[in-house]
Amino acid sequence: MDFGQYQWAAVGVLVFSAEVRADFTSEWGEAMEPTSLAVLIRGRDHNASPFAGSTLLSNLKEPILTDDESAHWQQYQLEFEVPPTGEVSLESLEVSFLMTEGGTLYIRNPALTEVKD
Repeated sequence: MDFGQYQWAAVGVLVFSAEVRADFTSEWGEAMEPTSLAVLIRGRDHNASPFAGSTLLSNLKEPILTDDESAHWQQYQLEFEVPPTGEVSLESLEVSFLMTEGGTLYIRNPALTEVKD
């Protein structure tokens, strides 16, 4: 999918969501960070040198519960603003699930949707 600059101009706020349940174990020891939904946005600042390369513009995470409730389906969502294209040139948008613990992570109905006014 091509996320050209013209397509981003009208985008303001997006929501990455999914239903998640987990069966976590301690087989790998204690996690260094929580299992989570994650969003990474990379781009270039218009004022930066063209030789500087892309910059990490956003690195957001929504932790997934690791208590007894994690065995049941739970809705998680991560709302984030796409930087205005007048300030930066967007190069990539990455949405992911970070599994940082032992066990199994079940995911259903993942979605990336635009929040309309």
